[in-house]
Amino acid sequence: MKFILVLLAAAWAICVADAQKFCSAACPKIFDPVCGHNGRCYKQFSNKCIFDYEQCMLKKNQLPEFNLVISSQCGPDEKPRCSDIAVNNFGPQQ
Repeated sequence: MKFILVLLAAAWAICVADAQKFCSAACPKIFDPVCGHNGRCYKQFSNKCIFDYEQCMLKKNQLPEFNLVISSQCGPDEKPRCSDIAVNNFGPQQ
Protein backbone atom coordinates (compact mmCIF):
# COMPACT_ATOMS: atom_id res chain seq x y z
CA MET A 1 0.00 0.00 0.00
CA LYS A 2 2.80 2.42 0.89
CA PHE A 3 4.56 1.54 -2.35
CA ILE A 4 1.48 2.50 -4.38
CA LEU A 5 1.17 5.81 -2.53
CA VAL A 6 4.85 6.60 -3.18
CA LEU A 7 4.43 5.67 -6.83
CA LEU A 8 1.36 7.90 -7.18
CA ALA A 9 3.13 10.79 -5.45
CA ALA A 10 6.10 10.45 -7.81
CA ALA A 11 3.83 10.37 -10.87
CA TRP A 12 1.98 13.46 -9.63
CA ALA A 13 5.27 15.33 -9.06
CA ILE A 14 6.42 14.53 -12.60
CA CYS A 15 3.12 15.74 -14.08
CA VAL A 16 3.29 19.01 -12.12
CA ALA A 17 6.91 19.61 -13.19
CA ASP A 18 6.03 19.00 -16.86
CA ALA A 19 3.03 21.33 -16.65
CA GLN A 20 5.26 24.13 -15.34
CA LYS A 21 7.49 23.82 -18.44
CA PHE A 22 4.56 24.42 -20.83
CA CYS A 23 3.81 27.94 -22.05
CA SER A 24 0.34 28.28 -23.52
CA ALA A 25 0.20 30.27 -26.75
CA ALA A 26 -3.59 29.99 -26.96
CA CYS A 27 -4.35 33.72 -26.81
CA PRO A 28 -7.35 35.61 -28.18
CA LYS A 29 -6.76 37.78 -31.22
CA ILE A 30 -7.94 40.88 -29.40
CA PHE A 31 -5.91 44.08 -29.59
CA ASP A 32 -5.78 45.36 -26.02
CA PRO A 33 -2.13 46.46 -25.78
CA VAL A 34 0.13 46.47 -22.74
CA CYS A 35 3.61 47.94 -22.40
CA GLY A 36 6.53 46.13 -20.78
CA HIS A 37 10.09 47.01 -19.78
CA ASN A 38 12.98 44.58 -19.25
CA GLY A 39 15.47 46.99 -17.70
CA ARG A 40 16.95 47.89 -21.09
CA CYS A 41 14.09 48.70 -23.43
CA TYR A 42 10.31 48.93 -23.81
CA LYS A 43 8.11 46.60 -25.83
CA GLN A 44 4.42 46.75 -26.69
CA PHE A 45 2.48 43.48 -26.58
CA SER A 46 -0.83 42.93 -28.40
CA ASN A 47 -2.60 41.92 -25.19
CA LYS A 48 -1.93 40.63 -21.65
CA CYS A 49 -2.13 37.01 -22.76
CA ILE A 50 0.66 37.51 -25.32
CA PHE A 51 2.66 39.34 -22.63
CA ASP A 52 2.23 36.39 -20.24
CA TYR A 53 3.18 33.88 -22.95
CA GLU A 54 6.36 35.75 -23.85
CA GLN A 55 7.28 36.07 -20.17
CA CYS A 56 6.86 32.31 -19.78
CA MET A 57 9.10 31.65 -22.80
CA LEU A 58 11.74 34.11 -21.62
CA LYS A 59 11.74 32.59 -18.13
CA LYS A 60 11.87 29.06 -19.53
CA ASN A 61 14.94 30.02 -21.58
CA GLN A 62 16.51 31.97 -18.70
CA LEU A 63 16.37 35.30 -20.54
CA PRO A 64 15.54 38.72 -19.03
CA GLU A 65 11.82 39.07 -18.45
CA PHE A 66 9.64 42.15 -18.89
CA ASN A 67 7.77 43.97 -16.16
CA LEU A 68 4.34 45.32 -17.01
CA VAL A 69 4.65 49.11 -17.14
CA ILE A 70 1.18 50.21 -18.23
CA SER A 71 -1.98 48.44 -19.35
CA SER A 72 -2.12 50.34 -22.61
CA GLN A 73 0.10 51.16 -25.58
CA CYS A 74 3.67 52.23 -24.90
CA GLY A 75 3.70 56.01 -25.00
CA PRO A 76 6.19 58.22 -26.80
CA ASP A 77 8.22 58.62 -23.59
CA GLU A 78 8.81 54.85 -23.28
CA LYS A 79 12.18 54.67 -25.05
CA PRO A 80 14.28 52.95 -26.23
CA ARG A 81 12.06 50.39 -27.96
CA CYS A 82 13.10 46.75 -28.18
CA SER A 83 13.39 45.11 -31.57
CA ASP A 84 11.53 41.80 -31.86
CA ILE A 85 14.64 39.99 -33.02
CA ALA A 86 16.76 41.15 -30.09
CA VAL A 87 14.15 40.25 -27.47
CA ASN A 88 12.43 37.14 -28.78
CA ASN A 89 15.46 34.96 -29.36
CA PHE A 90 14.02 31.86 -27.71
CA GLY A 91 13.49 30.02 -30.97
CA PRO A 92 14.93 29.61 -34.43
CA GLN A 93 14.73 32.76 -36.51
CA GLN A 94 12.53 32.52 -39.60
